[in-house]
Amino acid sequence: MIATAFGIGAFIDVDSDEPSTWWFDEMGVVAYRAFWCLRAATASPQEAAGILLWGIGGDGLILFAFEDFFGVHERVGHELESRFGASGFTNSMDEVIVILYGLAGLTFLYVFRAEIVANRQSSTLLLVGALFAVVMILTDAFATSRPVKAVELPAPALAVASFLLAFLLRYRELRVAAPPVQS
Repeated sequence: MIATAFGIGAFIDVDSDEPSTWWFDEMGVVAYRAFWCLRAATASPQEAAGILLWGIGGDGLILFAFEDFFGVHERVGHELESRFGASGFTNSMDEVIVILYGLAGLTFLYVFRAEIVANRQSSTLLLVGALFAVVMILTDAFATSRPVKAVELPAPALAVASFLLAFLLRYRELRVAAPPVQS
């Protein structure tokens, strides 16, 4: 994962031919910023609204990466389980929190459904990533047999890879479709 992120960053840096790249700024989200810099004047209202998915989604995925790295939902879930007992609904109480995250993500995708079904490679990869994330959540929360639990481990890697490629492709789609900059 780190090698993939490093490779994507290196590619974007080399591709830019610029000594300073704005997409590495602290609050920069690549596809979102590229849209407003390169395409906003010629975009349809639907495309302008849809680009918000990429900006908010990028920030959300970064937030979830930190949440998962620091084990926030595990800690909160264990605390809830010690106070109220097992959920009886999932394998552990922290999985209820993950299911709530998943429902929030599906709601987010529903709000931006026009962007999801757009005829673009990036949209297809975004949907594939979402499907792998759903598989990960369902197997983590409900799987009881070892073969089904085994599906949980590759699902996050496939989801993250699909999301990273989707964001990179959306950036490339915007760069290719952008009108040339007038000097």
